[in-house]
Amino acid sequence: MAKPKNLLVVNVAALSMRMLKDYGGELPNLSRLAKDSLCSITPVLPAVTVPMQATLTTGVLPSRHGMVANGIYQRAHGKFDNWEQPNNLLEGAPRFWDRAREKRRDLKVAMLFWQNSKYGSCDFVVTPEPLHLPTGDVSYCYGNPAGFYEECVAKLGAFELMWYWGPMTNFKGSRWITDATMHTLRTHKPELALCYLPHLDYSAQKFGPASSQTQADLKLIDGLIGELAAECEKDGRAIAVVSEYAITPVSAAVAPNRVLAKAGLLHTWTVKDIDFLDAGGSEAFCMVDHQVAHVFVRNPARIAEVKALLEKTPGVAKVLDEAGKEAAGINHPRSGDLVLLSTPDHWFSYYWFEDAARAPGFTRGVDIHQKPGYDPLEMFFDPATKSISQNAALIKGSHGLVGADPLDKPVFLTHGFNQTKKQIGACEVAGVLERVLTGEELKDRV
Repeated sequence: MAKPKNLLVVNVAALSMRMLKDYGGELPNLSRLAKDSLCSITPVLPAVTVPMQATLTTGVLPSRHGMVANGIYQRAHGKFDNWEQPNNLLEGAPRFWDRAREKRRDLKVAMLFWQNSKYGSCDFVVTPEPLHLPTGDVSYCYGNPAGFYEECVAKLGAFELMWYWGPMTNFKGSRWITDATMHTLRTHKPELALCYLPHLDYSAQKFGPASSQTQADLKLIDGLIGELAAECEKDGRAIAVVSEYAITPVSAAVAPNRVLAKAGLLHTWTVKDIDFLDAGGSEAFCMVDHQVAHVFVRNPARIAEVKALLEKTPGVAKVLDEAGKEAAGINHPRSGDLVLLSTPDHWFSYYWFEDAARAPGFTRGVDIHQKPGYDPLEMFFDPATKSISQNAALIKGSHGLVGADPLDKPVFLTHGFNQTKKQIGACEVAGVLERVLTGEELKDRV
């Protein structure tokens, strides 16, 4: 029986095996970790933030934990819940630290900026939660225990949401999260801490994964990893660096909702010459998520018709029916009746309108809650219209598919514990981290 170890898990969004291969010479801290423990992760479908984070922390597929997308379509209400944070949305399996507490009851856990962190079993939590007040939006974070975020603010200054999402996203978000993590380790000494560093993801989507901007952000990430690793080494804490997906180049968007609208399947309601999506009243519509889209069909008798229509749509590589969803591990009641996969060079746009003048105002703003899915164009400001751009050609990188190329995989790097496997499934990661915390032998069990 090995000795239980304290652990920091750093989630670097969009860090890929290809990045380590192509730019490792410029990344001394990541390369030091990779020298002894370079391991790729085979992601689940969809390889997007919320489903992958749920799998990495529970060890089960989306078909079991229920996080099948970054959003949830509430069929009974005809409404979307995007990027919702409660831990209770996860079903079917505990987090790995809850299992570890069966053997290590004094385990304190800190979770900074990971998804689904509210109202769970973590002792310390910080996650973005802007306040929507009559006087305007206020950048704010939810903290647990009460006052913990304010404690971080007193030490570091306020966290600004514009660093985290929108056209002004930048390195400052990852910098603040790193500093808050080190403050938490030094002050509260949790046996397990998890933090999420987002800014590499933005440059890879905006400019492409091989762009000079992405390379520059890789170097900045490497510096943060060096600081966190040094902090861990001070008290013998192990460190694991993980990522959820690899971003690959894209050249165009496909808008399946426009296809459904032209076929008379997607319905809108018009107010003052603006066409609003009537999700609950549509025969079929899509909730999009990078390179994966969930299609909801009101009448089950029409599923085959909708499937045939979308299979003919350029940019759609595959349409998963019930059998396909089951094979992919995404057959859950929250999933669409059909699930679309794009071709590798495409991503899915939520647009249903052909005339931008008839689009709701939220299409031209940063509004993650009203749109039927993810909108990467929220990262681009159009000076001509003084609003978010609607030029889909601006997006140069996307993710969501489980790529066949081994280099287009997320990573698992470690220091301070024995992890020698070169490839690991996303569902296996939670078990490895649990055994580090409990001191159970890792050899031949990874």
